[in-house]
Amino acid sequence: MNIRNLAFLNKKIIIAHLAIVFVLLAFWLFIYLPRRNAAVRIRAELTALNNQIEAIEGMMDNAKTLDEGLARLKAHYKQINRFPPQEEEAVRLISEYAHRFNIAVRSLKTQPRMPFFTAEKQLPGADEGEYQSIAVAVELSSSYVALVRYIQILQKSLPAFVTIEKLQVTQDKNESKNLNSVMVLKLYLLSEK
Repeated sequence: MNIRNLAFLNKKIIIAHLAIVFVLLAFWLFIYLPRRNAAVRIRAELTALNNQIEAIEGMMDNAKTLDEGLARLKAHYKQINRFPPQEEEAVRLISEYAHRFNIAVRSLKTQPRMPFFTAEKQLPGADEGEYQSIAVAVELSSSYVALVRYIQILQKSLPAFVTIEKLQVTQDKNESKNLNSVMVLKLYLLSEK
């Protein structure tokens, strides 16, 4: 079969089919594949971030309520026979622990000390003192491993009961190995009467 011998109508049909094949191929190469690859990449990033969030949540005592945590804090300070430090010392330690793990503290802002009430609207520990809470907002730049170690040392070594109210982690656009983190901590201190 020779192309020259084909009828004009047959040539039009072949050209139309080839045009359709080229359009579909261009769609597949320039639209479908890039979007599918982007979706796969985003799905992998989401899975990695979910794993990181689960790891961080696993470090926190999810089974503990705030009242149990405050009771644990009270027992801890009875055991060592002293009360938590003043607000300035707790805030200083937040920054010091960050520097210990080579974490850049971009900003550290505290709110005034507030009395802490339980669900019953009574001050806990009224016989020994009053609990007060301090909100601390910290902006950090660090690696993932350093951030995890930092959270662990805050939980174990900070001489106050600490809750992480907010944790926002994003990748640093300038340095691919670093993360930018915004953390809002709440420190619970027991002051003497």
